[in-house]
Amino acid sequence: MNIALIVRKYQTSGGTERFNYNLSKYLAEYGHKVTIFCSKSKTTPSNKNISLKKVFSFPFNRSLKTISFTNNIYRKDFSNFDIVQGCGKIIKQDVYRAGGGFHKLYLKKIGRDNLTFYDKVVMSIEKKIYNTENTKFILSVSNQLKKEIINEFNFPENRIVVFHNPVDLKQFNIGENYLKKNKKINFLFV
Repeated sequence: MNIALIVRKYQTSGGTERFNYNLSKYLAEYGHKVTIFCSKSKTTPSNKNISLKKVFSFPFNRSLKTISFTNNIYRKDFSNFDIVQGCGKIIKQDVYRAGGGFHKLYLKKIGRDNLTFYDKVVMSIEKKIYNTENTKFILSVSNQLKKEIINEFNFPENRIVVFHNPVDLKQFNIGENYLKKNKKINFLFV
């Protein structure tokens, strides 16, 4: 398959960024051709099946970064891709990964009523993202977020799939030898 992944930053740090880095790596290992559309890259693709396409976004002011990247992505022709997956403030895609909720809910949780220009920009983009004309399917990182998307945007439940963030067991593995030597087990809840 020919797959487009859209993320503003392609790098190994950050939640959404690392998710996309790992996803591109795994898809390429399975023989898929992956093109990353990003404005910034701090890493080199791990596989010859991965290519980077830089998309301009203004280098300052988060409102201008968001608007310019979103508009420049929207103008791209993705007709030669089998699947287009977006993360972040991307208006149109086949699959949208909803990772951290949406801005209106965030503002409600922190108790802020006065909207900045940035707040208005993000909420306007999100209204378009969670519209079935622009997004075919949504990957939600939790059941709670799925409910919130349905309630806020009336997005069809049968077009939202819950896909919890995976854990790389090669990287985060204490192993049997550790357990045999150390009788004490530590837990970290995040």
